[in-house]
Amino acid sequence: GSQTLKLTASDGAFGDNFGIAVDMSNTLTIVGASYESHPVGGDSVGAQAGAAYIFDTVTGVEVAKIQAEDGFHDSFYGDDVAINNDWALVGAFRDSPVDIAQGAVYVYDLTNGLPYQETKIIPSDHENEGRFGSEVALSGDYAIIAAEGSNKVYVFDLTTGLELYQLSSPTDLPHTGGDSSYGSAVAAEGDTFVVGASNHRHFCCGTGPGAFYVHDLTTGQLKGELTASDGAAQDRFGEALAITGNQVLVGASGDDDNGSSSGSAYTFEVALGHTYCSPAEDNSNNFPATIEAYGSTIAAWNYFELRANMWVSYETGYIMASMNQDFIPFPGGSEGNLCLGSGKARFTSQAMNGGLDGKITVVIDLTNIPTNPAQPVLAGQNWNWQLWYRDGTESNFSDAVSVNFN
Repeated sequence: GSQTLKLTASDGAFGDNFGIAVDMSNTLTIVGASYESHPVGGDSVGAQAGAAYIFDTVTGVEVAKIQAEDGFHDSFYGDDVAINNDWALVGAFRDSPVDIAQGAVYVYDLTNGLPYQETKIIPSDHENEGRFGSEVALSGDYAIIAAEGSNKVYVFDLTTGLELYQLSSPTDLPHTGGDSSYGSAVAAEGDTFVVGASNHRHFCCGTGPGAFYVHDLTTGQLKGELTASDGAAQDRFGEALAITGNQVLVGASGDDDNGSSSGSAYTFEVALGHTYCSPAEDNSNNFPATIEAYGSTIAAWNYFELRANMWVSYETGYIMASMNQDFIPFPGGSEGNLCLGSGKARFTSQAMNGGLDGKITVVIDLTNIPTNPAQPVLAGQNWNWQLWYRDGTESNFSDAVSVNFN
């Protein structure tokens, strides 16, 4: 590749740390400058009050400089930022009227043009040294905000400003010392968000190798905890995260493969969407069948597959889909529950035998869903997916997975 632009602040000055945090959408780019100083309140200097700059992604033209309307010195506003086409988030992890690092996040509505309307959000349980806003991420109208000082992550609905739920480290148990650095990084896409815990450890004491957690954005449900296969103490695995589709990139700056703290990065594959109608009814082997979605939630990419485990050998199954949900127990004498509503598509032409391990993988052509009439999956649509399968002389269903496409 080749460099296309270099961005600088129109009023940049010594020590601003412009570029300490960056994010971009297809139309706008945001750059944090958390050491920028400007008068705030009665403070004529406002050291490290912080600022952020918004640019046109294509041209590189500076669109706006934004600052907290109620800023304080040493707030470090701009230490982390996030942006999409509708919203911008700016974290100020030391924001507080006295130096107790409670933290805050400033939200900007980008939909109505300049000047951007500012809203300040704080958590329901604001804590001293909580550092709310230390890490921020966006997915649609949802904000995912870490308070690394208190080992918590919060999810807000930006359309209402309401805090939907908060999460604490699943592994901060007494024997671990209680500080996993949960919230060391956050990233989100579609219905999934990931949270780093760069000091995660199973046993007391010292610094652990780190981990990251996969959560369902709609419910907050924990979908998995993942660690490096070769993790060692002080690796700081989970210190940085990025997600696209179902691929997660994890930074581990303390890994020692090429010398002390030479660092490394790992890639992982995680499931898309969120499950419902779970667990499914047990089959003849006393196990519920499961289904998971992989690929990308970007409909135009047409990269999407479903993986099902029937838990019965040498039986045949096929995928069903609908934009509607329902719950119909034991339809047609089946042993399971149909969790799809009207407008169902049946991928009978892709029916597969699961072989000895009872697993099937079906690649879905998102441009041709076999409803009546056939239709493509479009951005903004939510589709639900379920497996029907044969179980001896009976039939059954898996649980279901719901995926929102963009």
